[in-house]
Amino acid sequence: MQYNPYELDRHSIRLKEFDYSSEALFFVTVVVNMKLPLFGRICNDEMILNDAGQMIADTFENIESNFQNVYCLDYVVMSNHFHGIIQNKSDGAVSLLSVMKWFKGVTTHLYIEGVKTKQWMPFNRKLWQTRYYDRILWNERDYRFCADYIHMNPINWPNDDCNIIDFK
Repeated sequence: MQYNPYELDRHSIRLKEFDYSSEALFFVTVVVNMKLPLFGRICNDEMILNDAGQMIADTFENIESNFQNVYCLDYVVMSNHFHGIIQNKSDGAVSLLSVMKWFKGVTTHLYIEGVKTKQWMPFNRKLWQTRYYDRILWNERDYRFCADYIHMNPINWPNDDCNIIDFK
């Protein structure tokens, strides 16, 4: 089958007029391909990370070491997705896309190593879904809402769209 860009064109969810390398706060979500539960499990409303989940958390925290003036704020690693708040204070030097490409690339590489050396559950073709979701946090109220959402995510797991386990 020959590539036809008109058939495969995906609609961007990014704001066209917004510079994603400007100073801003971003709420991001990345979902495991096929929503496989690779990073741990929920027990008594608490996320219990396995080694792979801890690797995801450590990699997020290492963003600050790899990108000057980019800070990792609240986050949660769930069994098959990740939510975080990233603060970009670089004002034009680093884009959110660069940070997310790095995060997804590093975690994929480390996860593949874990499959080879630590018997982590294998995945099919790619670790993460192709896209990631982001939301610009315009003010303190937006930040508080997303931070609360992150902290409540394990408690709200039974109603989460990423939860493919039937609780009924």
